[in-house]
Amino acid sequence: MINKILTKKMVLVYIWTEQCASCTKMTPIVEEVAKENSKDIQLIKLSAESNLELIKKYKVTYLPTTLIFRHGVLIERRAGRRSRQVLSKKIQMIKSFSEEDAKNNELCGVTLSKLSRNQYSSLWM
Repeated sequence: MINKILTKKMVLVYIWTEQCASCTKMTPIVEEVAKENSKDIQLIKLSAESNLELIKKYKVTYLPTTLIFRHGVLIERRAGRRSRQVLSKKIQMIKSFSEEDAKNNELCGVTLSKLSRNQYSSLWM
């Protein structure tokens, strides 16, 4: 199943915590945008407290943080809140990327396939 997600869908990783005021405001926005684009996007919500290795790997220093992968390649890392319109617009832009476009816009040389299976445990559909 995970391999199908990586090849067919864009993945939005949302890193958050319940104690974060910005996160509580951003979570419904992320969920709404993901539902609206459910044919094209897989949302993975990760608790910051439970994923310290991932936090370190992606140099997450502020919550909430969103990571957007296309064709298994990290395209965008964004810390902090953003509006529904801005997130939707960014997703629409990245959704149109070909595999070559994704490779040309890769951040940090990190691909989604390098995440461990345990990090998919908080998958939200």
